[in-house]
Amino acid sequence: MEFSKIRSLLSVLLFLSTIFVQHFAAVHSIGVNYGTLGNNFPSSAQVAQFFKDKTTIDRIKIFDVNPDILRAFAGTEIFVAVTVPNGEIPNLVNIKYARRWAGNNIKPFYLQTKINYILVGNKVLHWGPQNLIDNLVSAMIILHRALIRSGIQVVNVTTADSLEILEFSQPPSLAKFRPGWDKGDLSIML
Repeated sequence: MEFSKIRSLLSVLLFLSTIFVQHFAAVHSIGVNYGTLGNNFPSSAQVAQFFKDKTTIDRIKIFDVNPDILRAFAGTEIFVAVTVPNGEIPNLVNIKYARRWAGNNIKPFYLQTKINYILVGNKVLHWGPQNLIDNLVSAMIILHRALIRSGIQVVNVTTADSLEILEFSQPPSLAKFRPGWDKGDLSIML
């Protein structure tokens, strides 16, 4: 084979291998909600071991700050998003309370357990009473400050809500937030 044909063939192979590597080297994550309301569930340790050994799940969200679950996922390399119960939102606008909450619920676990998010409340904008809606953004800001002051800088603070906070639109890519939440709450969060 002549040199130019070999060079062309090598160029094509290099190009194809680059595409192959780029396509298959992409990082993908799979996350699940880990609910605990019910009965006859396996222990948190069994769930964590199952996720680690038998699945490709690398992220979970829990609907509280259950210390048994946080301990069970320590050392698993699975990211854990925890949820501040809705009833705690008005209390978190007080920096002393927020620091105490972070010290009791996050600090003991965050080095061993890969806590990556704290979700302040669950579906507050859609379902919450006005008291919670009014305090949501402030609670998020103050909890973030409390985490930083406690030396916890790698945990992000956010909230979770339903798609009901969007106006109906076709196609979905043109969706907008419902009036009132767009500027009153969500723009401040962002």
